Amino acid sequence: IDAECYYDPEASPIRRYEDFITGMDPVRGNPSAPVTVIEFFDPNCPHCRELWPEMEHVIEQYNDRARFYIKPVYLWDFSKNQVAAMLAAAEQGKYFEMIERQLAAQKQGGLSNAELRTIAREIGMDGQQMLDQIEAGRYEMVLQRDRSRLIEAVPRLSVPRVWINGQTVAVRTADCMGRLIEQAALQAGG
Repeated sequence: IDAECYYDPEASPIRRYEDFITGMDPVRGNPSAPVTVIEFFDPNCPHCRELWPEMEHVIEQYNDRARFYIKPVYLWDFSKNQVAAMLAAAEQGKYFEMIERQLAAQKQGGLSNAELRTIAREIGMDGQQMLDQIEAGRYEMVLQRDRSRLIEAVPRLSVPRVWINGQTVAVRTADCMGRLIEQAALQAGG
């Protein structure tokens, strides 16, 4: 849009960005909107934690013009159980609460299983059942698939990464992302 708000010129547009979304992914905003915003994050990434309030603001402001998918992907092995806990929370309609709590509790080296169990209990889940499902490998295939697909599309994986209709946002402020959403909506005729 301008010198302070633009897409990453070094990142190729992802033509089949909707392939990264499944029917099981929680969505916020307008599910039939012409603009799709996907944020990839690791729950132990400090920059992802800093971006969360900006994303919340954008979702609140543009929930009628876009659909938002917040997708966890682990960068480090110690993040795997945390991402799996988010998938378990999604099954119980507690996905965004789990994200928020994990980001608020973020610490170097990740959260322990005991801390994940406590978070689950605080948001109304059975924490032990969640851990049993994680330990049994219930989410392993999804974890690997999502990570592999993202690495395939973006060989130098880093997060947070925000796509608007497949284009990588370079300036991740609420103002800029909002302007890019408005532009994408106009281009899509929405």
